[in-house]
Amino acid sequence: MNITLEKGLRVLECLARRAEPMPLSDIAESVEANKSTVSRMLETLKHHGYVQQEGRRGSYRAGLKVLTLSANIFDRMLLPRKAGPFMYELGEESGCEIFLAAATQGRAVIISVYYPKGRRICDVGSFGHESSFYCTALGKVVAAFQPRETIHQLIRSETLVRRTEQTMTDRNRLLEEYNAVRETGRGFSRYENSPDTFGTAAPIRNHEGRVIAALGLAAPKSRAEEHGEGHFADMLATGAERISFALGYAAESMV
Repeated sequence: MNITLEKGLRVLECLARRAEPMPLSDIAESVEANKSTVSRMLETLKHHGYVQQEGRRGSYRAGLKVLTLSANIFDRMLLPRKAGPFMYELGEESGCEIFLAAATQGRAVIISVYYPKGRRICDVGSFGHESSFYCTALGKVVAAFQPRETIHQLIRSETLVRRTEQTMTDRNRLLEEYNAVRETGRGFSRYENSPDTFGTAAPIRNHEGRVIAALGLAAPKSRAEEHGEGHFADMLATGAERISFALGYAAESMV
């Protein structure tokens, strides 16, 4: 066990429990450590935004960074519950499978699935499944909104295997497609993961406007050709936007 890290976490927990600022001596007493050690820990936490100090020699309180972390975790916990009604509505209206995937270290991991009328139509993913970042709509949307360094790490992390005749295996073309996803807010898998399944996805944003998940739709080839990919893409993008609003996101044009 890392004793220094443990004491640092105890300091942070101590401040988080208190509504009022605490002087150094009270913090040191609460965590059972000497003042010089606690002072060094507080300086580090203050530097990273986890602690705020009132003046140069004032008392300490938990910083806004703690609130930000809490809000992000809360968003993750709320996401399936907030998205559920919209997924049901989309699934019943489209007759297609609807997927919710959380962004986890740049990758899309499915955390909820709605099967219309309880019937599985397309065998393209299930709960806990990681959607490919290069040949699924969910994976492309999540990857596209990552920092540039993360994107390049992703596309270098594995060989782009051709799963169907339509699978994109050119890394430069994949980067171009990510650019298109960011510009349009829509991702597609045009029979790239399965020869019989069309996929589309759209980003879900939290209250900060950060993409934390993606909403996806999988349609059999016959249904996609009958209605057109734009029909499903429009429907899904609207659903993703409504979920984002339910999480507290406000588009710039609405502020």
